[in-house]
Amino acid sequence: MTSLHCVRARLRQGLRWLTCVPLLGGCAVQVGDERVGQSSDAVTVCAAGTVVQGVDVSVYQATVDWPTVKAAGLDFAIARISDGTSLDTDFATNWTGMKSAGLLRGAYQFFEPGQDPMAQAAVVVGAVGKLGAGDLPVTADMEVTGGQSAAAIAANLQTWMTAVQAGTGKTPMVYAASGFWDGSVGSSAFASNPLWVANWGATCPSMPTGWSAWAFWQHSDTGTVAGISGNVDLDEYNGTLAQLQTFAGGGGTAPDGGVSGTYGAQYVSQSWPLASMTMTMTTCQTQAVTLTLKNTGTLAWDSKTRLATTNPRDRVSAFGDSTWLLGDRAAAVTGTVAPGGTYEFKFDFHAPPTTGSSKEYFGLVEEGVVWFGDPGQGGPADTDLEANIQVTAGATDCVVDPGVPDGGATPIDGGAEDGGLRGDAAADTGNDGGKGDAASGPPDAGQPAFQEGDHGCGCATAGAAGTQGGAIAGVAVALAALTRRKRRCVMTHGRT
Repeated sequence: MTSLHCVRARLRQGLRWLTCVPLLGGCAVQVGDERVGQSSDAVTVCAAGTVVQGVDVSVYQATVDWPTVKAAGLDFAIARISDGTSLDTDFATNWTGMKSAGLLRGAYQFFEPGQDPMAQAAVVVGAVGKLGAGDLPVTADMEVTGGQSAAAIAANLQTWMTAVQAGTGKTPMVYAASGFWDGSVGSSAFASNPLWVANWGATCPSMPTGWSAWAFWQHSDTGTVAGISGNVDLDEYNGTLAQLQTFAGGGGTAPDGGVSGTYGAQYVSQSWPLASMTMTMTTCQTQAVTLTLKNTGTLAWDSKTRLATTNPRDRVSAFGDSTWLLGDRAAAVTGTVAPGGTYEFKFDFHAPPTTGSSKEYFGLVEEGVVWFGDPGQGGPADTDLEANIQVTAGATDCVVDPGVPDGGATPIDGGAEDGGLRGDAAADTGNDGGKGDAASGPPDAGQPAFQEGDHGCGCATAGAAGTQGGAIAGVAVALAALTRRKRRCVMTHGRT
């Protein structure tokens, strides 16, 4: 790890190969001369095949441009939480930045054997909480003795392990070099914990006592990566990206307890101008648009994966038309999109009959399950996908049918804790786990909804509660939602 501790000998001797025998699908090499992180006569284990590239950072890398790091081809990153109980001042920024950039993220604590292990564990749990899908297990960075005996180090580390596993929900990893571990700890008690081995400049890393395979390998401390100033530690994961995603997804659940894995998306392209520019439309104009996103999660997308309005979520858009699934659902996936695949969402922007400027925000939701922007998922955030639209004078007589599946309007959100997640298609089935259905609870009293005379829309069941003008009694809205009256609501898009 990059820290002020100069505890890893910076030897750069040549490596003398003696024997090579198969081991765990890789190559076990007996070596005579030492390199950094390697003890004499150590067994060296090479990667079994494909590897995934990543980095680890701390405050010593200063400000990191995480989107640039991701664009450089890296898929994971690990940031320092603290040195013992002393917090790394850049951790919080790095922790959120890694996730926002679409990187699988991890965290480590430089373990101080001379400090209270429970106090150190409390710092870890306070920093990361319960780890979710897409989060790697926390690592104990073992590099110093703190004046403790090997037995005391092992005992304190075990205390830390128990507390951190209970607090984060995932079995912690150990970072160690064979040179330090074998000479200062020498315990085989942690063999069941995933190993992040340190061995710079070697062809394959040597194993510390107790381990016969490695999950991660820090192979350099002098790497250069776009988006990071100066040198940075370079790491590899021993497996494919899909295997790494599974490793990061295991042991974690989404906030609703229903997802083992990650829903995530990364922006690829859009047909309308970027949010930094203005998209100009005339009143009543219809413009077909596309938005292409890449599946960066661990779970496949399906017909329940939908492009939805956000900021706030489930906001009925003034720009929807008959190409939209609902007033707050622009499009859905057809078929399935596996992790790593891309999908082009197609829909229309239909300008209202009034002039003015508007910012339209979108996100992805797996209906009835989770929003991609929720904690533990892979995004995008609710404000990442944006259209900055300026409507100028044109036609004034547009009346469109939003084309919602139940012939009515969007189901009313009865204060769902998950921000309006609903079951498959419209809420008629009521099968959404009790979330997002007006029948599961009355709408907030006094919330406005479309009514007769509100811009020409005479459908009292329209699901625009809290977002559109025109007041209607809460009881009437609830009754309309409960009876599910199948009335066609022809909405004039002149909303204020």
